[in-house]
Amino acid sequence: MTTYYDTADVSFNRQFDYWREAVCETYVKLGCSTDTKQCFSGRINVDHHSILSISRIGGSAHSVTRRIKDIGQATEAYFLLSLQISQSTQISQFGVETILNKGDMRFYSSTDPYEVKVEDGFSKLVIQLPKEKLLSRIPNAEMLVTQKIDGQSYIGQLIGKSIIDFSEYASKQELIVQALIQDTLLDLIATALITNTNDRIELTSPEQQTILRTKYFIRNNLSNIELDRHLISNEIGISVRHLNSIFAKEQTSISKFVRDMRLNTIADEMLDARYMKLSISEIALKYGFQNLQHFSTIFRKKFNKSPRNFRQQG
Repeated sequence: MTTYYDTADVSFNRQFDYWREAVCETYVKLGCSTDTKQCFSGRINVDHHSILSISRIGGSAHSVTRRIKDIGQATEAYFLLSLQISQSTQISQFGVETILNKGDMRFYSSTDPYEVKVEDGFSKLVIQLPKEKLLSRIPNAEMLVTQKIDGQSYIGQLIGKSIIDFSEYASKQELIVQALIQDTLLDLIATALITNTNDRIELTSPEQQTILRTKYFIRNNLSNIELDRHLISNEIGISVRHLNSIFAKEQTSISKFVRDMRLNTIADEMLDARYMKLSISEIALKYGFQNLQHFSTIFRKKFNKSPRNFRQQG
């Protein structure tokens, strides 16, 4: 599905207000400001695919800010990869400011404050992907946020060309082919981020290492119906109580993390063309939900829709 926004479609005195509304609806809740409200122009073309979305954006100089209050209202977590096509963009997150020129890319997170400033006449592509999709490939992907990928490097040229080609090619293909192409693109992004890390990433604490190992084990064993806090703690080698105390620092628990990961994975597969022949019950059973009534209840609580409506409206 493609969504298109263009300030040329509204009256002159509403163009910036329209842009602000479009940006917030297209991405996540953002603050938006400009010094050129009276002569502002902007356009966004968003291709929504089953796993990720790719946006082509251009227009006048302005800035957007991801604020604490915006993050608090969010229900989903994304990684973002911005590819500069023309002019330059400045992205700031965690105190790291990065200038992107043509071909450069920056990796950042929707669940932490950031600021993006763009020059007049800019053009860029932005990939928005669910965090769990990249975390299943790189368990420590959160630690790679703020990375810049040089557009002149070999890996930068490879991933940049792949993103551009994908954005032009994928929407013309059947759903199954689109899903396969998206998986390939995710693999390329993961490869680029890992390759771009000059030094081995050192974990800052034993607890961080423990939680990364735990999440990696959980993501790779979601279909194991015996997966519970006891199995997980035995695998990691620490007590359930200690492991839960570590998860509590992220405002969650082992059981909740497992449940949320399973629900997110089920939701993804319900909308994935490759699994359309599987019933909702079959997908739920595949990920350990033996009580389908209980599954339906907690699914509705998380997504505000019944599993059936979620699939039909997806």
